[in-house]
Amino acid sequence: MKSILLLFIVFFSTFLSAQEYTPMLAETNEWHFTTCFQGDCGEDVYYTDGEMVVEGNVYKILDGYHYISREFLLREEVVDKQVYLATIIGGVFRENLLYDFSLEIGDEFEMINPISPFPEDGGMFTLEDIQMLELVDGNLYKHFYFSPSAGNTISTWDAVWVEGVGSLSLPNAPGGNPSIDSAGQVSCAFRNGTVFYSDFDIVDDCVPSILALDEVIANNRLIIVTGQEKLTIKSDQQIKKYQLFDSQGKEVLYKVVDRLFEVSFDTAHLNQDVYFLRIKGEDFLKMEKVIIN
Repeated sequence: MKSILLLFIVFFSTFLSAQEYTPMLAETNEWHFTTCFQGDCGEDVYYTDGEMVVEGNVYKILDGYHYISREFLLREEVVDKQVYLATIIGGVFRENLLYDFSLEIGDEFEMINPISPFPEDGGMFTLEDIQMLELVDGNLYKHFYFSPSAGNTISTWDAVWVEGVGSLSLPNAPGGNPSIDSAGQVSCAFRNGTVFYSDFDIVDDCVPSILALDEVIANNRLIIVTGQEKLTIKSDQQIKKYQLFDSQGKEVLYKVVDRLFEVSFDTAHLNQDVYFLRIKGEDFLKMEKVIIN
């Protein structure tokens, strides 16, 4: 009887332990990313938008500021607590292990930061500490603190992961430096439209941008006119910012405007190609494919 009871306790403890892990990928995810330059701070949004099956695996499509080509894909092996990023650029498929939330203090992990401001091969990092800290819902979640391992001559900064969120740097930069004065830092993160992580030392509030986005877009009349050596955007709602990306997802134009209903920019210097135009207004976010001749 005691043996059966012991087995039950071990099984039940293992079950509870397995339930403690909160996957990084929910049904929908949204990360707000804050960057400051000379006292002027801006916010960009990253989010998962739909799914894609590649080589038998189901991936969530990573969309937003740097990822508008829909060629950046995330998948998670929940049992292993591992998250992978795949890219399909120029028809070439490549996949990297981004996160391993099963790591323990003292473990080493190779940081790969594909298509980010940080070195793609960030070198080996050592997990120095794990802290259980409270997030928005009042529950405790693991915070992972990494430092470059001895002999790592590539990265000189620390990295931070949060269970259920990912890196506090870019989602695709597990070895990135989370700093608003550098490449930026996660200020808010949402799971299924509900705020999960917030840093009110960076922002005043956390409001999802992608939630009900289709409804907002439907209520906004947007006209894009591509003429000879000029592109014009006309909107029923005030425009705050627009960005242009080439077909590989590289930003070629970034402009902040003072709440205008119509803006134009020169295209004479651009190559003939398909581009992606991202327009952010007071209450809308829109992505459009445009052809520049």
